[in-house]
Amino acid sequence: MILNSIQTQKIKEAALLRYPNEMCGVCTDDDFIELDNVSDHPENSFKFDPVQYAKVVEQTVYIVHSHTKELSYVETYDLRTPSHKDFIIQKRSGKPWLIVGCEGFEVSEPVLFPRPPSPDLLGRPFIWYVNDCYTLVMDYYKFNLGIDLDIHDDSFDWAKHRTESNLFEPFIEKWGFRQSSVDQLQNGDLIIISRHGLFANHLLIYHEGEVIHQLGISVQQPLSMYYTRINKVLRYVG
Repeated sequence: MILNSIQTQKIKEAALLRYPNEMCGVCTDDDFIELDNVSDHPENSFKFDPVQYAKVVEQTVYIVHSHTKELSYVETYDLRTPSHKDFIIQKRSGKPWLIVGCEGFEVSEPVLFPRPPSPDLLGRPFIWYVNDCYTLVMDYYKFNLGIDLDIHDDSFDWAKHRTESNLFEPFIEKWGFRQSSVDQLQNGDLIIISRHGLFANHLLIYHEGEVIHQLGISVQQPLSMYYTRINKVLRYVG
C-alpha cells in the first residue's frame, strides 16, 4: 500500500472535517476523492451515494473510510478494526479498503483490509481480522509450511464473540485441524489456551520449542510459560 502525500493529506483533512461522522471516499492511482456518506447512522457506518460512486468505480484502487469515537470514550481495541459489517461488505465490493481512525484531533495511519499475507510474524499490533490470532496462523502456514488456510468465517463477529469461551471450537474442523497430543508437538501445531479468565479462547503456534502468538503485539515466547494453561492441541490434516 503506497499513498502519495496528496492522498494522505486529503484523507486526514476529510476525516477531521466529517468527525464525529465517518468519512468515506475512494483512492484512484494518484488522488483521493471524497464521496457523500448517505448512511442513516453516519456516526458509526458509511454508505456511498450510488450515483457518485458509479462515476468513480472504474478508477477506484481503494475504498476509504474512517472509524470515529468520542474523546471521553476509552476503546479497548484499535479504532481501525474492521467491523463484521465491514468484513462482509468489503468482500462484496471486490476492492481493498483503507480504514483510518479519527478521534477528532488526529487521524491514524490507514490499515489495509484485507491485509496482504506477510512473512513477518512478530511485532504486529493486534487488530481483529487483520492481525489477530488466526491471521497469524494463516501467515505462519503460508510462509513456513506452504499451506493456504481458509480465511475467517463469514459468521464470526468479533464484537459479539470476543469475550466468549471456546472461541475457536466451531471452526477447528473447517480450518482443517484435528485434536492431537501435547506429548507429540511438532512445528505448526496449534495450542489453545485460556486467557483473561475465559476458557479456551487464545491460539498459540508451536515452533521449535517456543510459541508464536498475538498479544497486544505478536511475540515469540517459551512454551513453558503457558504449559499449565493448555486446553487443546491441534494438528493440521487438510
